[in-house]
Amino acid sequence: MLQGHSVVVAGDHQRGAAHPGSAWGSARSPASDDAAIRSITEARCPGASGVTSACWSWMTCGPGPESDCPHQAAGGDVCIPGAGATGAEGERGDMNYYCDRCGYEMYYSGAMSQAGMPCRACRIGRYRHGQQPAGFSTDAEHRPVPRGLPVPAFAPLHQGTVRTPDYFNYFAGEMGRPYQELLRRHTTYVGKLTNILIQDPKQFAWLTPYTGNKHNRAFFTQLLLARVARAKFADNQGVLPRLIEPFVGSGQVFLNACRWSTAFNHGMPLFTSVVGGDLNHYVIGVYRGMQQIGAKFTGLYRTWSFVWDQDMPGNYQRLLHDLNTGGRAAMLNHTADPKGARLAACKYIWLVNRCTRGTKLAPNGGLVANLKPDAVARALDIRRRETRTLAALLDVLEQIDFDVEHRDFQVTCASATRQDIVFMDCPFPQFSLEIPGVGEPCPEGFGTTAANTYGTPGGDGPGFQTTIVNTALQLVRQGTTVIMCNFANPGLIIAYANLIGNDLAHAGRRPLIYTYRSPSTRNEAYQLTILPGAGNRQVELCPNDVRDVWLSAGGDDYKANEFFQASPHWTPADNQHQQRFDQAERRRQAAEPTYVFVDDVDDEEDYSDAAGVIDLSELQDGGSVEVDEAEDETMLQDRDEDYVDK
Repeated sequence: MLQGHSVVVAGDHQRGAAHPGSAWGSARSPASDDAAIRSITEARCPGASGVTSACWSWMTCGPGPESDCPHQAAGGDVCIPGAGATGAEGERGDMNYYCDRCGYEMYYSGAMSQAGMPCRACRIGRYRHGQQPAGFSTDAEHRPVPRGLPVPAFAPLHQGTVRTPDYFNYFAGEMGRPYQELLRRHTTYVGKLTNILIQDPKQFAWLTPYTGNKHNRAFFTQLLLARVARAKFADNQGVLPRLIEPFVGSGQVFLNACRWSTAFNHGMPLFTSVVGGDLNHYVIGVYRGMQQIGAKFTGLYRTWSFVWDQDMPGNYQRLLHDLNTGGRAAMLNHTADPKGARLAACKYIWLVNRCTRGTKLAPNGGLVANLKPDAVARALDIRRRETRTLAALLDVLEQIDFDVEHRDFQVTCASATRQDIVFMDCPFPQFSLEIPGVGEPCPEGFGTTAANTYGTPGGDGPGFQTTIVNTALQLVRQGTTVIMCNFANPGLIIAYANLIGNDLAHAGRRPLIYTYRSPSTRNEAYQLTILPGAGNRQVELCPNDVRDVWLSAGGDDYKANEFFQASPHWTPADNQHQQRFDQAERRRQAAEPTYVFVDDVDDEEDYSDAAGVIDLSELQDGGSVEVDEAEDETMLQDRDEDYVDK
C-alpha cells in the first residue's frame, strides 16, 4: 500500500533534518549500487542463534545478545552478513539511503554500505544511495515527521443528518431505554458517522449491492483505521504495519485505505502491504484475475457484460444455473483452468450488479439472486458504473503488495504478527437488544441468533461469534492490534470490551468502543471497537487524535454526548435524508425475513460506452472489444467458453 510516498525512518545515527524518499513504482537502480547488490549473499549471522537464512534486518537478528552480531557491535541499525569487511564491497556506508519501494530513508554511519539491503520500514524494498526531493523521518518516539510530501486534496462528503434518538427504533420501548443507557455508559456513540462519507464514496462500488459496502465508506471508519495505523507505526518503533482483512469481501476497507492513505497521513503511507482472505470464491477470483492479466480482465468483463445485457432476463437465469451447477468447481480449478475461473468470476459480477436484494452464496457454491425489475432499463448506467469502478479497483491492485486467497478467517489471522493490524468486519448475526447479566461466561452468544447472511446455515450464529472472539483474544495477547466491526448487540459490546485488556480501567475502554446507527435502517446499531493489543501504548492513546480530526471535519462531539442533547429544528435536507431510510425500512419489513435492503441507486458520473461492432474473434486471453450496440445474432447461447479468454 506504499502508494506514491516516501518514508524516512532514522536509526540511532540520524543526523540533521529528514531526507527525501522515492515513490512507489519509480525506483531507481544506480550503477554505483550494482557491485554492492551483487555482493549480497546468504550467510549465517551469529546473532541469529542458528538461523541459517540471510540475516537481513534488525528483526531477524536474535535471540542472541547484540554483541554476538558483528554489525550490531559496529553500532549499526541493520544486521548484515559480512559487516566490517574491507575492500570495494566492504566500504563504510557513511551516507544517506532511501528505500526503492516505500521511500524509507535513513542516515547510516556503520561499517558497510547499505546499498541493496532490505528496508527496515516496509521489509519489501531495498536501500539505494542518495536523497530524494521529499520523505519523512521519525522523532525520538518513532512518530513520523513528513518533509516535502504532497498531500492530495480531500473533502469529506456530508449528507443529511439525523440528530435525535427518537427516530431510532432500538432506543424505543421497554428494551430501548436500558439499551440506550448501556451505549452511553460503555461506548462512545457517534451520531453523524453514517452522515459523513469519504470523498467519492462509490468509486470502488464494483460489486453492489453487497453486504458491508456502506459503513466501510464512512469517513469516520477510514479516519479511525488511519489513526490506528499511525499509532501502530510508533509502537512498532518505525516499522509499517500490514493491514490484514480476514473477511475482505468487496474490499471497501483496504481499497479506500489505500486510495486515501496520503490524505489521512500527511503524504505518508499507512501500511507496507495488505493481506486478505474470504470464503467467497468469486470475489477472490476477481482479485486473482486482475492480478493475473490486469486490464485485460476488465476488458473481458466489459465485453461479456454488454453481450449478456442484450437478453438480461434469459441470461440471468442461465448464468445463475451455470454458477449453481459448476461455479464452485470452476473456482477450485483455477490453477489448471484460469480462464474458466475468470469467466465464472465475470458471471458473478454481472449477476450481483443486476440483482434486486443482494445475493447469498448457495450451499452448493452457487448463488441465490433475483433480477432487479428495473435492471433492463438501467443496463447502460450499470455498465458505465462497472467500467469506472473496476478500473479504480485495478488501479489500486496494481500499486500495492496484495496477498489474497480463498481461505478461512482463522487461517488468515494466523499469519498476523505483533506488528500488524487486523480489521475484522465480521459476518453479523441478527441484531439484538438483550443485555446479558453480570458474569455471563460467553456474552457474545447471549441473545445471538444466526442471520445466515452469507448463505451458510448457522455460519454467523453464536458459535461462530465465539470463535471470532477467541481468535481475536489470541491476536491481542501476542500484540497484534485488532479492529472489530459488528452489530452493537449488548453481548458483543461486552465481549469485545473484555478483549481490550485488564490494564485499562472502564473509563479507558469506553473511548475505544464506538457505536453508531446502521446506514440503511432505523432498527439496528453497529460498533467499531479498537483492541490495541499487548504493549501498544500509542494505539491506546489514538482516540484523542481521532476526535480532533472528526470535529474538524464537522462531526458531532461524541465526548460531550452531542447526539443525545436537544436537537435544533429539522431542515428540508434532514427530512429528505430520513425519508429515504423510512422508505427502505418499510420495504424491508414488507419483504421476507431474509430481505436486506441495500441502497444501490446509481448516481455515478455518466460515462458513455464507446461505439463499435462486436467481434468475438478478437476475444483472446483477456482481450476485449469496444461495444455499445449489437445485433441479435451476437448474443451468446450455451458455449461461452468457446469464445472468451482463450
